[in-house]
Amino acid sequence: MSTLPEILSKLRQEFLDKQTKESAWNIIEEYFSFFGLDDVHNELWMLTTGTLTNDEMQQFQKGADRHNLIFFFEYTKMFFEAAYLLHDKYKKE
Repeated sequence: MSTLPEILSKLRQEFLDKQTKESAWNIIEEYFSFFGLDDVHNELWMLTTGTLTNDEMQQFQKGADRHNLIFFFEYTKMFFEAAYLLHDKYKKE
């Protein structure tokens, strides 16, 4: 089951079928048309802090596990910043 609208499901299927640079760029383009970089940062941070402060999340009770989650947050944020830069440059070409 997916919550993706039809247009995004089609983009995903095209990417899975073709595995082309163009199909990847189509997904990136559509993603950033929905979410700006600040939105991505804010949502990632809310997910991270919500997970870290949830007493029901037993797998994050150890300091090393919390560190790994924060590392994931920071690295993913860095990844999205790089993807956004490429997206901006691609749009301008």
